[in-house]
Amino acid sequence: MTSTAVGTNDATAHTGLSVRGLDVDRGGRRVVRGVDLDVAPGEIVALLGPNGAGRSSTIETLAGLLPASGGTYTCDGAALLGLRPEAIRRAGVATVLSNHRVLGGLSVRDNLLAAAGATGRERDDRVLDAIRTFPELDAHLARTAKTLSGGQQQMLALGQALVCRPRYLVIDEMSHGLAPAIVARLLEVLRQVSATGVGILLVEQFANVALRLADRAVVMSRGHVVHHGPSSRYLDDPDLLHRLYLGLDAEPGGAGEPDEPAGDQKS
Repeated sequence: MTSTAVGTNDATAHTGLSVRGLDVDRGGRRVVRGVDLDVAPGEIVALLGPNGAGRSSTIETLAGLLPASGGTYTCDGAALLGLRPEAIRRAGVATVLSNHRVLGGLSVRDNLLAAAGATGRERDDRVLDAIRTFPELDAHLARTAKTLSGGQQQMLALGQALVCRPRYLVIDEMSHGLAPAIVARLLEVLRQVSATGVGILLVEQFANVALRLADRAVVMSRGHVVHHGPSSRYLDDPDLLHRLYLGLDAEPGGAGEPDEPAGDQKS
């Protein structure tokens, strides 16, 4: 994979993705309460929790699809809260939503072209980089996206994010409904992407999948962050997540063990 597919800026100039005190309301009910999150350049952070914990509402808010009721959200110091989805992408944060969301009536090539956010030669180069990342799509460029398999659609959805050349990726339930071989393929791409300095926030239904990829984990329950720490903390104590999901072992403010440097934890 060529590095130009996923961002070309020097990560040392970036301060990270930062969320502070995020509140989100849905249907007249507060579903996210005071959430704090950080993702450093090149770091992979898993956002875990049971159904109804508020993870997807958090992701949709970071994508600009849901309004926030309070808090701050910045990318390398630039305020993003309240911006439209396309403005958030231009600022450097690309979101991959759940359920392999693509433009079903457009061809694979047109899906990538529409997402590229550029014109002329630069747009063509970005699309070519995405196809190099996912050569499985090369033979299907003229097919409408709705005719692809679920795995191919997820590759296309991730390709759409990568053609933006983001500094940060936010991904919701990437493995949903996919075969293990496809999930392994996508995880390898995320490892390569993070190695170029792109930070990744990953919501994943299978905790072990996320923890074996991520440097750190943040655990939500009932709209709150209840715990955080290095991924090894949860892998070494398999019952900890279950206790947290049940509301046990939660610590005030979501405190967990002190975070270790990202480079020390990646598998």
